[in-house]
Amino acid sequence: MAELLPELLDDLTGAAAAHAMPARLAACFGPPQPSNPVCYVGAGGQATPLHFDPHENLLCVVEGAKHLR
Repeated sequence: MAELLPELLDDLTGAAAAHAMPARLAACFGPPQPSNPVCYVGAGGQATPLHFDPHENLLCVVEGAKHLR
């Protein structure tokens, strides 16, 4: 975050703690994974079949709702 989007650091932690943020957040997600980040963007009404993802995921709903089972 500090390297790619430094303009967002103040929104997350405040300027004084900006340099320590990556290490603090990394602990929340476990060990680093050897993969490239992937972003899936979809319109409303889409469904994904049952599946297993080998890597951790973050889900962000910008508007509306998402139901997970």
